[in-house]
Amino acid sequence: RTLDIPIVQSEKIIHSLDFLAGKRPASAPSSIVIIGGGDTAMDTARVAKRIYGKSKIQIICREKEENMPASKKEIKEAAEEGVNIRCSAQPTEIVSRAQYLEVGFSEVENRLENNKLQLIPTNHYFAEQADCVLIAAGTKAELPFSIEKDIQDKVFIAGDALTGPSSVVQAMASSKAAVQ
Repeated sequence: RTLDIPIVQSEKIIHSLDFLAGKRPASAPSSIVIIGGGDTAMDTARVAKRIYGKSKIQIICREKEENMPASKKEIKEAAEEGVNIRCSAQPTEIVSRAQYLEVGFSEVENRLENNKLQLIPTNHYFAEQADCVLIAAGTKAELPFSIEKDIQDKVFIAGDALTGPSSVVQAMASSKAAVQ
């Protein structure tokens, strides 16, 4: 999935799964902004830090740290490796400037209503400059069929395709349950 914001077309904007699979910016970036707060964002940041050690690597996500979908262990390890994590900020646009990309953000308040996280925009805006933007938000399995309409006997759906993003252990448990 993509972000539902204005985004300039640029080879310097890369989806995190493509980055993890080996797609890289043409030249080594001095600053990278990663949009997202899940385990994919943490993995992307840690890989970027290992590849571009001296580069400024920053994760920016909508949730408060305690509400981030990433595991606490992943968050801690990313921070220990020198990744900066800024929470409670929602992207508003990605534009191209002369030598860099600029990512606009709106700070948000996080509220829990009816057991669902609600993001309340504030009037506080800021922008981050980056040589590369990696999008790790909204990662979701894209199935070539409809679960509700096309599922037939002896077809099993499990893991992220069924529940959305989760851990490998959860996906394996879901697969085991599906075939039992």
